[in-house]
Amino acid sequence: MERENLVNMGRGFAIGWDYAVSWLTILPFELIAAGLTIDFWRSDLNVAIWITIFLVVLITIQFFGVRGYGEGILYILDYTFT
Repeated sequence: MERENLVNMGRGFAIGWDYAVSWLTILPFELIAAGLTIDFWRSDLNVAIWITIFLVVLITIQFFGVRGYGEGILYILDYTFT
């Protein structure tokens, strides 16, 4: 089946850009919220350190794709339950 039969090309283009812009808007807020949450317990360190750590973790997961994400979750759960 041709892809034009499923979704109009213009609609697909608009949905793709909407998804990208929404994540480019939301991700900084999520990183700041995570940093401030950790800062509640560790106020001796700057929030920018935590934001950088979370951003590096997210970028690392993106490099490895779905398999890397699955392996990461497996190790995190293994660490959590031991």
